[in-house]
Amino acid sequence: MKLNEFFQAVFCITLEMQPDAEHPERLLAAKGQFAKHGIKVEFIAGIDGRKLDITEPPSRDGDSVVRKADMGCTLSHLKVVELAKERGLINYCVFEDDVILAEDFQQQFKRNIYQLPPFYKMIYLGGDNKKPYHLTGSTPNIAGTHETFTTHAFGAHCSVYNELIRVLSQHEKVDLNISELHKQGGCYIMNPVIAGQRPGWSYILNKEVQNEHEFFKV
Repeated sequence: MKLNEFFQAVFCITLEMQPDAEHPERLLAAKGQFAKHGIKVEFIAGIDGRKLDITEPPSRDGDSVVRKADMGCTLSHLKVVELAKERGLINYCVFEDDVILAEDFQQQFKRNIYQLPPFYKMIYLGGDNKKPYHLTGSTPNIAGTHETFTTHAFGAHCSVYNELIRVLSQHEKVDLNISELHKQGGCYIMNPVIAGQRPGWSYILNKEVQNEHEFFKV
């Protein structure tokens, strides 16, 4: 079962859909990844948080503030889940446009997705996974997540839409918001991950990033 056969819709959030896009290479690279792996994607215009008239309060992570760009990412994901709910989708998968997929992405996805418990809420294809996490019994390629950060590649089931809308309505970084739901159970990550983040320009950090964290490597 390939990605588009499992998920009713596959989205990709990008800020690069306008003619005056600042970093069109992000969208071009994402399109190349999806074409390479035969993935049909609907691109969603992200919300540019830099244009929001909001404050930048301290983040719950204790190390930084919630930047305007952080809130743009949060609101972009809120836009996606609200769209999925409006359309009555059973589930959806969402990528960010800096995603990079494993060379054998579809083969690994097919192997792994059959191991996903039927009553899942979320499934991460990649992420910065905080321990403790656990394998789900006889499923070596699906791990239950306690707390997974980054939102470059994950899927959500309709059973969690309302909760996603609730947490994404908070003024906080997107991955901190969503990680509130992980401790409730029903959230998983593929093991090993099959989606990472491509080095390049980060709107949130306003600089080039390498994304060399071990969980981003595929």
